[in-house]
Amino acid sequence: MDDQNFGLTMIGNWLSKNPLQINVSYGLALNAAVEPSNDGGVLHWLNPDSASFKEPVVWKTLINTNSSLVQFDSFVMMDSYDFDSGGDTVAGPSNLLAVLDPVTSSIIFPQSEARRIYDTIPGSSPHLTLPTSTIYNIPCDAEMKLTLTFGELSFTLDQDRLIRRVNETCYGVIEEWTSSTADEYLLGSTFVNNIYLIYRGSNSSSSYGLAQRKEPKAELSLLATIGIGIGVIGFVLASIIATYLITRCCMKRKHRRSNPPVLFEPLNLYRNLPDPDSDPLIPRPFMVPPSPDWRSASQVSIPATPSPDSNPAPNRKSSAQYTTSQRRPSDTATSQPPATLAGPSSPPATQDTRPQNEPRSSTVFIQLQSYSPNNPGSTFYTLTLPTLPVSGPGSHSNFEEVTTPPPYTEHESLRH
Repeated sequence: MDDQNFGLTMIGNWLSKNPLQINVSYGLALNAAVEPSNDGGVLHWLNPDSASFKEPVVWKTLINTNSSLVQFDSFVMMDSYDFDSGGDTVAGPSNLLAVLDPVTSSIIFPQSEARRIYDTIPGSSPHLTLPTSTIYNIPCDAEMKLTLTFGELSFTLDQDRLIRRVNETCYGVIEEWTSSTADEYLLGSTFVNNIYLIYRGSNSSSSYGLAQRKEPKAELSLLATIGIGIGVIGFVLASIIATYLITRCCMKRKHRRSNPPVLFEPLNLYRNLPDPDSDPLIPRPFMVPPSPDWRSASQVSIPATPSPDSNPAPNRKSSAQYTTSQRRPSDTATSQPPATLAGPSSPPATQDTRPQNEPRSSTVFIQLQSYSPNNPGSTFYTLTLPTLPVSGPGSHSNFEEVTTPPPYTEHESLRH
């Protein structure tokens, strides 16, 4: 390209308006034109994006040549190419004149090289001849791989890039020049969208830099962003609620351990109360004594009152007998005990010959027999009652012998 035409380009125009700038550069991350996308790629003007490509960068100087392809002017030297169709390979020549054109979608080889390639693909044939190139028809399940080498870097295109499908018919992206004299290799957007292309130009020279592209980061749509935001908010809320519930559960467990539950048992209400028998300050209610487990062995009968000069007749129907006798307070322990009537074999009571006005006492002997089999035998109880002499006209003396028992009925049990 001559200097006059260079000044008409976008880059030449920018340099003419910025005379202090020595050169200009840009980076191009192009998307393939055949892809159904409205996004054609990214142009990093004046400053190539280092995050979009990998090192190293292979620089190829743009060549001014008198090519028959007058519509192209971005020529560089390609080192070589290799083609593999699933076993059959084609090795291309070296030092090939190539055109990097982001506008054209196809890859166009010289006739001889394109025919060598399609001869290795069974079922391929020329399909359509255009003014500048011929398109080949190939099987849709064909396997192929094209490798283009620039310096130390090799860029590979597989069948996903090299086969173009239209309905049920498949066409090869690699085309051949209609002119048999054309020996240039046109590398269109199918190749450029697989590399990161850097242009660096000045008034004196220009060059292309080729580098491997980094995988582009997928951009999130608005709905995806909203969904992620809602998910993050939900996760945060769920975490807060879970933390609250776990903390509350731990606090309840700790409280239960430090404060064990109290079970209400009515029978345990008085277990911890003091024993009323051991605490004199606690009033003691009157408790009815339990009934004894023993009774008189026989019924009680009231014998007839004997005469003073006769012995009392024993009651042969009962083993419990009663008698009273008077005893002076001055009687010593050696004095004769009063006569008792304990049964049929009891000795007769002796007659009291003490003076009438002497103080006396009355003693009652009671013999009870228990019904309990664990406590057999009889129990004797003695009751001594002091009496005072009382005299007066028409009164009886308190010193009379009383041989009648207490006023119990015939069938009444004894009391104590």
